[in-house]
Amino acid sequence: MDLNEKDPGVTRALALALMRQAREYLGAIGEDEASLHLQRAIDALLKPAPGNSAQA
Repeated sequence: MDLNEKDPGVTRALALALMRQAREYLGAIGEDEASLHLQRAIDALLKPAPGNSAQA
């Protein structure tokens, strides 16, 4: 996968989808701490940047 040619929005959406999927897998095998860290990363990605209320 060549990320340099993709639209940044598409790359960001793909990363978010993969993070959510990984969080589910980690939770399924009892890796609660790792799952929590990944959830925090997801939350950070979805948090609007200062001065940009329509980022997500």
